[in-house]
Amino acid sequence: MIKKDEGLKRRVGVFGLSANIINIIIGSGIFVLPAIVASYLGASSIIAYLFCGLLMAMVMLCFAEAGSKVKCYCFGIPST
Repeated sequence: MIKKDEGLKRRVGVFGLSANIINIIIGSGIFVLPAIVASYLGASSIIAYLFCGLLMAMVMLCFAEAGSKVKCYCFGIPST
C-alpha cells in the first residue's frame, strides 16, 4: 500500500497574501471603536486619527513591498 503525504504545504501564494492583507486592514478599522476614542481624547481625537492613518499608510507600503516579491502568472499576464 502506498502511503500518501497529505500534510499542509508550507507556502503562501498570491491569494493567501491578498486575503491576509484585506483581513488586517478591514479588521483593524472595524474594531477600533471610534466613538470611545473620541470620548476619551475629545478634540485631539482628529490628530490621533490622522496619526493612525499615517501608520496605516506605512503598513500598506510594507504589504506592497511584500506583494512585489511574489512572482505569479495572474490572468494570463506574467508579472514583472
